[in-house]
Amino acid sequence: GIIKSFKEIFQHYKQDQQVFNILDEDTGDILPLEKFFQYSIRRSGELNPTDNVVKSFTTYMQTFYKKAMLDALIPKLDIYAHSLTPTKTTPKGLEMDRSLIKFVKTWINNKKGRREKIVAKQGGKIDMAIRGIKMLTSTLHLGLKVGVGLASHVGETVTNYAVMGKKQMATGLYRKRTEQGKKILKKYENFTGENPWSELVEPGKEIGERLNEGLFILFRNASVSANRTALLGLMTKNEFMAGEISHNRLAEIKRDLGRFRAVEGSKSIVGSSPEGGIFTQYLSWAVPPARTIISNSTALLKSITRTYGKGERISKKQALELLRIMEVGVVVAIVMMLDDDEEEEGIIGDLKKKAKRELSTLFQSVTPDTWIKVPVAMQFLIDLTSNLGAFLKLERYKTDGEGYKEGELKGWKKLKRQFTPGFIKQFQKDDNEYEDIKSEIKEQQSERDILSDEAEKLHNELKKLPRDEANQIVAELKNINTDLYNKLKSIIEAEKLGLTDKDKLIKQLGVENGKRAEYIYKEVEKLKTSEEKNNYLNDLKKKKIISDNVWGQIKEIKKNPPNSDITKEEYLEDRGMLGLMSDYTKAFMTDPANAWKALATKEKLGIVEGNLVELQRFYGIKYTDEGGSQERKKKIMEEIGLSWENRDEYKLEHIVPVTAGGDTSDENLMPVTNELHNLYTPIDIALGIAVKNEEITRKKAEKLARAFKVDKTMTAEDVMKALD
Repeated sequence: GIIKSFKEIFQHYKQDQQVFNILDEDTGDILPLEKFFQYSIRRSGELNPTDNVVKSFTTYMQTFYKKAMLDALIPKLDIYAHSLTPTKTTPKGLEMDRSLIKFVKTWINNKKGRREKIVAKQGGKIDMAIRGIKMLTSTLHLGLKVGVGLASHVGETVTNYAVMGKKQMATGLYRKRTEQGKKILKKYENFTGENPWSELVEPGKEIGERLNEGLFILFRNASVSANRTALLGLMTKNEFMAGEISHNRLAEIKRDLGRFRAVEGSKSIVGSSPEGGIFTQYLSWAVPPARTIISNSTALLKSITRTYGKGERISKKQALELLRIMEVGVVVAIVMMLDDDEEEEGIIGDLKKKAKRELSTLFQSVTPDTWIKVPVAMQFLIDLTSNLGAFLKLERYKTDGEGYKEGELKGWKKLKRQFTPGFIKQFQKDDNEYEDIKSEIKEQQSERDILSDEAEKLHNELKKLPRDEANQIVAELKNINTDLYNKLKSIIEAEKLGLTDKDKLIKQLGVENGKRAEYIYKEVEKLKTSEEKNNYLNDLKKKKIISDNVWGQIKEIKKNPPNSDITKEEYLEDRGMLGLMSDYTKAFMTDPANAWKALATKEKLGIVEGNLVELQRFYGIKYTDEGGSQERKKKIMEEIGLSWENRDEYKLEHIVPVTAGGDTSDENLMPVTNELHNLYTPIDIALGIAVKNEEITRKKAEKLARAFKVDKTMTAEDVMKALD
């Protein structure tokens, strides 16, 4: 079965190597097609007649007609290349600039199947290894993945929409259901592709072909379906009624689709090479839309700034494509806003998650995160090396965690996870598998809360007793209940150190992740004089809030300070049109709801980093100007019956902090006392850091902030625990 199919595939690779060993990539000439017409090549060794007559005949005819097509086309392309090449020659009569001719010949050879050599020789051992690892990773990650396969229909539809628009999309979908449409689709299967389900059971296919087609049949089905919609939707009324469409029109339609979709035969010379294949694995879909969006945006920018040259002004087609992309952005924003942020498990949950991701295909194609990452095959090998190393060293887990237990072999668990196919993982339910662990964690958390309450009550009672009697009880407690003793000890130490409620919150900020150091640094920067800063730092050191580790982190932050408000303002002022477009692209990918607010309301887009799509504080208006925070503060205080004369005692608080993606709507603002504001500040900073570091989403931050500040269903400690 599977083993036999893999043997067949690698046997084909060896046969390819024998063919390409004949070729000399250094000649730069267009080789005679006979070298690619395998039935006319002289053979050596024994002749083994095929048992698969259907396959043999089909392959022969495909190769023959490919030869006939290329024989008709190549001379014309060769003439065009020579006629467009500059005629300037060297004293010996050689052409000085042969780059166009060389490129055309390389491109033609690439279309024939002869790839440009960068490092790996086509059909050689490196090429075979690359193809093997790509086949393995694709099979493990995508083979028979129902959710991803079905969701790919969404991505294909979105890219079709960018080309066709509403009217032609609707026309194509309607025509697919008519008898005339079905006849046309049957006639032009060479353009749209055959029905993959029918193709799978065709006679003559070898087991390797059937396996490969079966594993990825859902993706192929989505592509063929999109091709059919595009063909019928882009046909004119006369073409549809006649049931005929010329070769030129088919080429035009295919070229238009290639602006946003990865159509067959559209790979570049580098992209077709073994090395290019590594870097574009799972990314070939992103190349066409990224190229087109960048080109269209550049043309738009040049048209707006009137810096365009001849032929560089934005065309009607480009403008319509950008408009459709914006329409898709609106749909993405609406879907994300309506989403309840609750993730379902299993195939349905995977389908919903992947469908939402596919909906934003156009925006993903131009985000840096899509392109700046380790290629899939390389990451697989890196993980494999690491996992094998852990297995050989017999490394074991020291604690329980998600998917593993104390004492289990790390390497074996990781290797098992790495080689478990995606189509099996989609049926696994982690919740059931690790329910015992999760229940234990919840139980431990509940016990900690009870312990804290008991320690607080005991501490209050001990303070009422004489010191000697209290000390005796504490000494006895050490032998009776160690956990309660340690908790009581920490409470007594906090009291001795004079820790305020705010100090206790700061102490809950993480050390390892740098949250505590970052918060303290920001608080220090707010102080004006060196004396104030030193006093603040020394006070925190005395209270043991600043440890040696935290102090080292603060010094590192001081060497490489984060963006200050001034730097942020300068960035927002100087980012320009291209910077703004780039930020909006990332924003729609990260948090479409906030991105849409910035695009369609008074809100203004701030920085975009991690999970944070920031909306500028009070629409970027200075606090004393009209519409600024001072005016809003007065209005809100008067509405709830607070005297403006007492304004210095209150701060206008963002319920969801701006640093966590909160907006400036009245629903997100409330006046609070200065004391409460100071208590909220560490929580706000912690939420902002968590969103920026992609530890939580804006929606999660909003739930925590409202539960803490408005509903009072969570304490500050509860919020900090939720962020740990």
